[in-house]
Amino acid sequence: MFLSGIVPLVLLVVHSLEASPVEPLAPIIGGSNVEDKKVPYLVSITVNSIVCGGSIIADRWILTAAHCIKRNMVKNAAVRVETNNLTASGTLYRIDRAIAHEKYFRGAFRDDVGLLRLRSPLKFGERVKKIELLSQIVPNNATLTLVGRGYISKDHKTTKITQMIKAKNIALKLCRKMQPDFIYAGHLCTFVKKGKGTCDGDSGGPVVWYGRQVGIVSWSKGCALGYFDVHSRISYFLPWIKATIAANSD
Repeated sequence: MFLSGIVPLVLLVVHSLEASPVEPLAPIIGGSNVEDKKVPYLVSITVNSIVCGGSIIADRWILTAAHCIKRNMVKNAAVRVETNNLTASGTLYRIDRAIAHEKYFRGAFRDDVGLLRLRSPLKFGERVKKIELLSQIVPNNATLTLVGRGYISKDHKTTKITQMIKAKNIALKLCRKMQPDFIYAGHLCTFVKKGKGTCDGDSGGPVVWYGRQVGIVSWSKGCALGYFDVHSRISYFLPWIKATIAANSD
């Protein structure tokens, strides 16, 4: 789920980051297949065949990363639900509003959170459910679950099946030593080990702790190279998420 370059992972926008040591995140390297119906809150966001991940947080709202949101997205994007497989299966929903955090800056990967509003409500069931957002800060060293689709190896082998991997929550103080100019209070860092983690293909997906979402997949330095993976912290952005939904519930 994590990228290994220096440009926005999903390549939704061309942006020069040659001076930046980080990249937007994508799929999971070293993970395992997720059983059908195991993550009914996970969605795929498709824009002209470019895919990001997202999570269902209400019947008309999808939470994702700001760098997954682009110009003309309302016209061209669709959200796929009700499937464990990145194929033609599942159900597609069109969106009528795409909102990136107003402070998001693509070169810094801060405030990397966005919301998509669906044109029509989701039909909840066994394969389609919302996930609760956790308002508390996750303890250091807690075991978190990363979920996504895309490349599953550094040589860009792919899978259509949703992948899952367990990772440790890393203290921000320690994470800042890796990227002192990039890490701030709105971030949540995780680590597995070298050879496992995120890579290109599925930014915006959920980071989960005991069935509740605590992060949004954002960026990493390299592709499972032994560096920390960085996510947007839900507890930090929850006020923005709630206020944005309330202001766009017409």
